[in-house]
Amino acid sequence: MKQFERADKIVNVFLKIMTRRFIFVLSAIYIFFSGPFAFAGNTGKISGKVINPQTGEGIPFVNIVVEETNFGAASSINGDFYIIGVPPGTYNIKASAIGYNSQTIKNISVSIDLTTKVEFKISETNVELKNEIVVEATRPPITKDLTASTAIINSKDISVLPITEFQEILQLKAGIVGGNVRGGRSGEVVYAIDGVPVTDVYDGSTVVDVNTSSIQELQFVSGAFNAEYGKALSGYVNIATKEGDDKFRGSFTAYAGDNLSNHTDIFKYIDHFNPLNTRDVEGNLSGPIYKDFASFYLNGRYYYNDGWLKGKKVYNPWDITINQGSTVPIESKYIIQQTGDGSIVPMNYDEKIAFQGKLTLKPSSAI
Repeated sequence: MKQFERADKIVNVFLKIMTRRFIFVLSAIYIFFSGPFAFAGNTGKISGKVINPQTGEGIPFVNIVVEETNFGAASSINGDFYIIGVPPGTYNIKASAIGYNSQTIKNISVSIDLTTKVEFKISETNVELKNEIVVEATRPPITKDLTASTAIINSKDISVLPITEFQEILQLKAGIVGGNVRGGRSGEVVYAIDGVPVTDVYDGSTVVDVNTSSIQELQFVSGAFNAEYGKALSGYVNIATKEGDDKFRGSFTAYAGDNLSNHTDIFKYIDHFNPLNTRDVEGNLSGPIYKDFASFYLNGRYYYNDGWLKGKKVYNPWDITINQGSTVPIESKYIIQQTGDGSIVPMNYDEKIAFQGKLTLKPSSAI
């Protein structure tokens, strides 16, 4: 019996030790995966209240739905509601309850790290004669929860700007000169894509580039930012990329051109026009993998710019210079090989090939 009791004690101690280790491992895994994503926010918040316009009191248990998404909430006993973790973008939000008119507010704009206020006013009605009210949302002139110097550019603004790179968006903002923010040095600006830092510690540029058509929202914080934006001294650039939804969508764009001028005294050979010297081909495709659960977004781009500086190919790197000695006249002392074919070649060309993909797992309905 004593041997069984000792064995039982040994087993209990072993189970306690293994349980503690298992909990420790789970905690370590949680910290490992949650740590990097706590660097900076990448979603917004919707809050508001549902009131009865006749009495001015809040209406409880009203269903609030962000249309074409799985986000939603139910109003509290005082009519208040909160929807967190909403990706940046423009949405239609609907409030409905039995015995009340439904109301839809269109074009509600949600931005990174900001709270969008919404107020529903729904009145009582007969169930058989239920009507729906549609309201067009307006952007408030003052954002009360915006405590830092912040510029927000959404995908609609980007689509009408004459730009090809997201760095050109920043150059249009006040306080940025040559990639430096408010007189700061290079390397003091932190770049993040979907909340993940992508700053090159060597020169302060971005390790990963993002095509402008893939950007859902770009947030540029240039001063008085919170502690969540660690390692940033001059500014913080947070980019939220687009996600797929439950509809298949796609687009394809292409353009071509060249630089042409008659000022050949400054730019040699720039009077030769070739419409394919500059070419940009880009396409994207998004849609559901499994409806209401997973979606994808794909983007690809090929860009080539021949530049505006041209030269004549007379020499090659392997050409040899022969010194004939001091007995030869100075004008013929050196013989330089010229194996170039004499063709006109670009001297500041730029070529980029980029492919981006994003897989989104949608949370279950919050209602």
